[in-house]
Amino acid sequence: GVPSLLLDRFFKVYAHWKWPQPVLLCSIEEDKVLNLKVWDSRKNPGDRSHLMPLITPAYPSMNSSYNVTESTLSIMTEEFNSAAEILKGLLLNPASRSVDWTLLFQPFPFFKKYKHYLMVEVSALGEDNHVVWEGWVQSRLRHLMSGIQAYTYGSLQMHPWPFELSDGLRSSTSYFFLGLKRRPPPPGQPSICNFDLRPAVEDFKRLVHGWSGWKEDMNVAIRSLKQKDLPAFCLPEVPKVVQMPITERTLTAHCTPGATEDAATPVLTPKRKPPTSPTAAPATHLLKQPKLVAPSAFPLLNSHSDHLQNIGDATSI
Repeated sequence: GVPSLLLDRFFKVYAHWKWPQPVLLCSIEEDKVLNLKVWDSRKNPGDRSHLMPLITPAYPSMNSSYNVTESTLSIMTEEFNSAAEILKGLLLNPASRSVDWTLLFQPFPFFKKYKHYLMVEVSALGEDNHVVWEGWVQSRLRHLMSGIQAYTYGSLQMHPWPFELSDGLRSSTSYFFLGLKRRPPPPGQPSICNFDLRPAVEDFKRLVHGWSGWKEDMNVAIRSLKQKDLPAFCLPEVPKVVQMPITERTLTAHCTPGATEDAATPVLTPKRKPPTSPTAAPATHLLKQPKLVAPSAFPLLNSHSDHLQNIGDATSI
């Protein structure tokens, strides 16, 4: 029907959109009385650097996606193309009488997609301080990505996981993750075998610690991880809802293959019943209850660590 064709059209259009050509629902208007700044790449030099302009229709017109980077634009374009191919197979299959839309809405396997990750640990003393500090660091993560982009000459793709995670043990500590993937350098840029991310990390730390609201108990640590070293609270990413008797529903999720009993956590129910299974793990950012893999197992990336100095050799990105 019409809805399915609109959905098909949506992904086809954005899979082949000529960025940075802006997406506009109406023409950009200016008001000489209010005289507010509106998005206009012809007049504003800063607007010319925007990679994926999605312009808001109401005055003053602004770019709602100003923080898109080359890496995230590349990832979104890949997903648009993937969705377009899935819809093509669903809608043009004459042998199918019904469309299985679940194929289009499969969760993205972020923590299985990449071989290497950066883990940003944000901590502070007291929950109130942590909430403020976490919000500030999260709002600056795009600068970490742009710094890595610059220091690697665009040869390293970064995919930020859009949710903060918790180990379930410390309420004043949270984690953000970036998936890392080597890609061909842009035209005219040198090919890099080894990546040293320390300069970008130090720049990022100076930026967030330079905030006027920073306190001595507010800390940020960045660690590099291989997929096999990811902490237990990252997996599994998506909970599996199992229908139980009418009186209760239990949210469960299966451990990854090879997970040990120590890395697993019990099934959780709304009534907070005692553990019923030693092999079931909770849903990452939804339940935030699993145990934390010892932080000492992660190489700390700071001025005293050479773990990412030769990341090409050490981790084979």
